[in-house]
Amino acid sequence: MKIVFFENISWVKILLLILVTVFTLNSIFVPYYFSLENILALSHSYIELGVLGFAVILLLISGNIDISIAGVVAFSATIFALCFSFGLPIPICIILTLITGTLCGLVNALLIVGFNIPSIIVTLATMSVFRGLSYVILKDNAIYGFPKSFTYFGTGYIPGTYVPLELIVFPILMIITWFILHSSTFGKKIYSVGLNPDASFRSGINVKWVNIIVFSWAGFLYSLAAILLVSRIGSVRPNIATGYELEIIATVVFGGTAIFGGYGNVWGYILAFLTIVSMRSGLALLNVPGQYMAIIFGLVLIFSILANNIINDRNERKALEKK
Repeated sequence: MKIVFFENISWVKILLLILVTVFTLNSIFVPYYFSLENILALSHSYIELGVLGFAVILLLISGNIDISIAGVVAFSATIFALCFSFGLPIPICIILTLITGTLCGLVNALLIVGFNIPSIIVTLATMSVFRGLSYVILKDNAIYGFPKSFTYFGTGYIPGTYVPLELIVFPILMIITWFILHSSTFGKKIYSVGLNPDASFRSGINVKWVNIIVFSWAGFLYSLAAILLVSRIGSVRPNIATGYELEIIATVVFGGTAIFGGYGNVWGYILAFLTIVSMRSGLALLNVPGQYMAIIFGLVLIFSILANNIINDRNERKALEKK
């Protein structure tokens, strides 16, 4: 008798099995891990990365790679801190920060579509520019002393619960991203552009505008993540968010999103993100050194790419055989 779960096996199903396995192992080897209070507390440190992932999945599906993620986060956080140091109210600081991130994304997009340069090359350059601007403005100094009403959002909980206030942002962005990708005409255009930009152009899709909108939206989410990060840690330094770009790109790819575009879904990313967070938190609580954790996650990423390719090839062959 065939087991329905394993018929037409997909990477999402594999991820679900991996997540259940990780939770089970953590529950066995880490005392008190499998409790709602502990799980929600551990999520505090990863919410900003989760927000970035909702931008990266759109970029990758559209056939783009953005290396400037951490640079934009740092520059946006710097602008927020600078506005605060000038005595501007926090709501104005937030608005100006969101505008800054959106403009950074727009700059990336205009350079890419205007000069027809690969996104990885452009964003590799702008990564240095945005990070460099943060160092020019802040030097090696830190800006802190933000009001408690602002930092409480990053460190506090919904009254009467163990749910971090910041966590509210995650399901909202999940719903928005799901709607864009799976229930909107624009989402279909993103998939089409990522799969074949030339054919998309010939079919009447404005490829340049798709890229401009996706990069601008990504910049907006980067600056939102910057605000959440500053709210949580309570200070801004020019080296903030260092290394975020590789970590979140790897997580999205682990979720089954094709790094060269045209394929990916929100549920795969959600499962991958939860799996990575669970693995990191479990290994950290077991006092596994950081260098070993890096090796483990590198091997997991290699495995995920190979396994995902094997599963996709298998499903394509089965589809062809049915025809």
